[in-house]
Amino acid sequence: MTRPSAAQLRAARAWLGWSRSQAAHRCGLAYETVARAERGKLRLEPQSMRALLAVYVVHGVEFGPNAIRAVPAPSVIGPSPPCAA
Repeated sequence: MTRPSAAQLRAARAWLGWSRSQAAHRCGLAYETVARAERGKLRLEPQSMRALLAVYVVHGVEFGPNAIRAVPAPSVIGPSPPCAA
């Protein structure tokens, strides 16, 4: 897996229309962890990165080497459960 850039993490969250707080909650990460990763001030541990990416992918975001794109996402009924970090 290619490690997404800080800009890609921000773009994915923005495309989903989520706040940092919502993204953090859905992934089971601290708000400040998501914020620092999106600013490029923190390199997430592999387990935390997997948790964050898993939620974005389930909701239709695909990460490429230099960009993100929307892909058809499965229907999700209700709020997504937190990922195990």
